[in-house]
Amino acid sequence: MKDKKLSFIIICLIVGLVSAIAEAQNLTVRLVTASNEHGENAGLEDVIGALRENLPYRSYTLVDTGKVKLPATETSCKLEGYSLTFRGDSKNLTVEILKGRKELLKTTISLNKGAPLVLGGFSDGNRKLVFVLTLD
Repeated sequence: MKDKKLSFIIICLIVGLVSAIAEAQNLTVRLVTASNEHGENAGLEDVIGALRENLPYRSYTLVDTGKVKLPATETSCKLEGYSLTFRGDSKNLTVEILKGRKELLKTTISLNKGAPLVLGGFSDGNRKLVFVLTLD
């Protein structure tokens, strides 16, 4: 009887572990500048369509990239002086963006694989800064 209970517990643990691994996702976070100057869009081929559909600029430049594992609990990603904190999973993800100690944005989003999400529009001289989030 003890062997059956132990076997059952081990099977439950294995199933739980496999489920947790299957649910884990990678989030790519890109800091992008948008401007009306002519420029390259290198490193943005998979999201350039979404940027052009949603923002009124001619050129987009990749500034920095980070990776985050989801689900996240207070997971931070630092990109060029900006700090992004993530809490939750891809369907209920709270994102907080700070520049130094100043909160620029705090929102809850839902992400789908293959559908980039653009956050921001923060001014930086004559350019705008946006963050592009994609599930890998």
